[in-house]
Amino acid sequence: MGEGPVAVLLPDDLPAACALIPTALRLRAAGREVRISGPAWATDLVAGLAIPFLTPAAARDGAAMVLGHGFGPALAARLAGVPGFGGGGWCARRLWRGPTESVAAGLPSAQALPIDPRHDAEATAALGGAGVLGPFTILSPRVLAGRKGREGVWPAYPLLLRLLREGGRRVVLLPGGGDPAAIQALLPEGVLVAGLGAGATAAMVVRALATVTDDEGIAHLGALTGAPVVVLARRPLPELEGRVTLLAGDRWPTAAQVWSRMERPR
Repeated sequence: MGEGPVAVLLPDDLPAACALIPTALRLRAAGREVRISGPAWATDLVAGLAIPFLTPAAARDGAAMVLGHGFGPALAARLAGVPGFGGGGWCARRLWRGPTESVAAGLPSAQALPIDPRHDAEATAALGGAGVLGPFTILSPRVLAGRKGREGVWPAYPLLLRLLREGGRRVVLLPGGGDPAAIQALLPEGVLVAGLGAGATAAMVVRALATVTDDEGIAHLGALTGAPVVVLARRPLPELEGRVTLLAGDRWPTAAQVWSRMERPR
């Protein structure tokens, strides 16, 4: 794998960015110098890492290896004549010299993403502004705006919300990649907390008693932070297996099945 700095180029996609961060943490734990670059919103996500956030050119300058996702980082690594690792598309796989997992082999286990105190304070303020002062559970359906916005969304969210409320749980609605107004319309008895950046959203997920979501962004934040998250999916998500409570299959689980998985560890 060589020595020298490692450039981690985060993509403009929350799940893909979250998938790269554990390898960056493991490389740092092994004593490698790690530099991170990516879209502006990603500075919020990695604020608690104490890793330099640079421009892509500065991150690659003198790097011995490039980690990224997609065609751009793969081509940059090849042109720079250094190893590149990652995935995302046929061209990237052809240009890359190996999968990210091969980089992580033999490295120390990654710790959970640390929450920046500023983001914890933002979460506290958002919850207080919404009147949520005690324990809470998060529901995060990926409901979009428009006539077809509920297609592909787990249909039992309203029933689960009712069960939670009957059990004395306070329920917070966290939009993730969904439309806040559409989510509130689906679950009018939940308390909507919207407008948070990636870091404060991660802080919310860590604080919750449990989170139930079919939003891959929220799911990956849960996996990255080690928070108790139940992920609902109609397709396999192997990158999340063992890191969250994953309920994936051809048929949606029932509200009772989801409730039971919320009540016990994965």
